[in-house]
Amino acid sequence: MKKPTNRKAVVISAVLTALILALAGTAVFAWDRISTTSATQTVPTPLIQPVSAPAMQTVGNNDQTLALEQANAEIAAYKAQLQQASQMLNEAYAQIESLQAAQNQPAQGQFFGEREDGDDGRIIILQGGNGG
Repeated sequence: MKKPTNRKAVVISAVLTALILALAGTAVFAWDRISTTSATQTVPTPLIQPVSAPAMQTVGNNDQTLALEQANAEIAAYKAQLQQASQMLNEAYAQIESLQAAQNQPAQGQFFGEREDGDDGRIIILQGGNGG
């Protein structure tokens, strides 16, 4: 058999529980805000001297100019290194081509291709610039 429940008591209990939780959350939030504010106020503030806007702009322009000059110097150094590497690469290619050209041409005064059969059946290759 079911026991009768008092709905009014359950609703009041739920409302009171929600109210207590809301108050506890608000208290935690408020405590966090208060402790953050007090911690911020305990840090000494540095003395700031007022500076006019044109002076700040001049400092900014000088910094930018210095940074640009430094960047341009680095770019020039990299370009010089790139130019030197490119020149060395071209010289290496030229050297390879000259070596390959020298390999493909027989030495002057020597040629191969004339054959003479020996008495014992071996092939003798004659060398010489004038056929003999």
